Amino acid sequence: MKNVTKFLQVLMVFILFVFATPTKAQTTVTVGNGVISCNYPYATYWGGARSQFLYTAAQLTAAGAVPGTLTSIGFNVITRDAGTMNLFNIRLGNTAATTITSWTTGLTTCFSGSYAVPGTGWQMINLTTSFLWNGTSNLILEVCYDNGYNYTSYSYINGTTAPTGQVFPYWMDGSGGCTYTGASYTGYTGLPNLRFVETPLVTGNLTGTVKNCFTNAVMANVPVSCGGVGPVLTNGAGVYTLNGIIAGAQTITANFAGYVNYSAPVTVIGNVTTTYNFCMAPIPAVLTGHVTNAANGVAVKGAKVVVNGNVTYSVDGGLYTLNVFPGGSYPATFTKAGYRDTTTAAITLTSGVTTTRDMAMQEVANPPSTPFTAALNGGSTAVNLNWGV
Repeated sequence: MKNVTKFLQVLMVFILFVFATPTKAQTTVTVGNGVISCNYPYATYWGGARSQFLYTAAQLTAAGAVPGTLTSIGFNVITRDAGTMNLFNIRLGNTAATTITSWTTGLTTCFSGSYAVPGTGWQMINLTTSFLWNGTSNLILEVCYDNGYNYTSYSYINGTTAPTGQVFPYWMDGSGGCTYTGASYTGYTGLPNLRFVETPLVTGNLTGTVKNCFTNAVMANVPVSCGGVGPVLTNGAGVYTLNGIIAGAQTITANFAGYVNYSAPVTVIGNVTTTYNFCMAPIPAVLTGHVTNAANGVAVKGAKVVVNGNVTYSVDGGLYTLNVFPGGSYPATFTKAGYRDTTTAAITLTSGVTTTRDMAMQEVANPPSTPFTAALNGGSTAVNLNWGV
């Protein structure tokens, strides 16, 4: 009975986990609705071809795409040729580039094998390796094949006019297809209409306040990024908000002139807004130098150095080093028992820069203690003076 009860408890936890875990169904996204007739990427009138296309994040988002995993892609075929494309590859990649000026390398091979266009209309190809679009980058798509010197006829597909630089094609008998690295054909602006099926990723939001680690004051206009989302600027209250971050372990970053760049791991929870506050450390201005006795040049250890409320002490050899927040023009004060307090004129200190200022301190002259005696010597040639410690 005890084991049955334990089993039921485990089963209940499993059921709660399954039904509480957010999931999203697959969606179909169509990018472009133009009717330009494109003889690429299925340029089977030639033995081999390689074509790369760039779809901007704005184009994808406008079509309804969200961060997610692409599992199939396809083109809208106008006329079909039955020829088989051998060594056929589909490759995908996220990119910050806004145009293609040379063959993009480092793409993920998502399909490799042989392919023949099966008919007209939207013809989808199931990817053997799914591809994650991060929701913010532009997307590079490559389609290529190599039949050597064997050719049939074109399969034409519909495309939409796009700015120059989003279409990068080449075809020729014996070109090598996917291995071709020479010049592309120019003048083509018909970007193939693209359809893909994706499984949207669960996303969450991140918000928080950014402060100065030294003064605890809020910081405005700090650019904050996380998981490929952003940067967004903090408002006048130092608050940032990032929406649509892929749930899970991410890295949050921020940078601001005069401050150490910030980077830290953060966990984004799906379908909720997580609060993450942090502070940024100002880059200090550094003041350094040696403290000595003005009378004899001997190093002074233990001298207190104060600049704008920042404090340090001289160590062996009289050396001191002080980080000053923030940079600016300030006097420096040197104090030590047995020496006169000394304050310099304003020293200009710059964040991230080391400034050297040595200090020779005047030893305090102490009055003689009692008893004090003065006695003329026997020859009346000198006066002997004596006093206590």
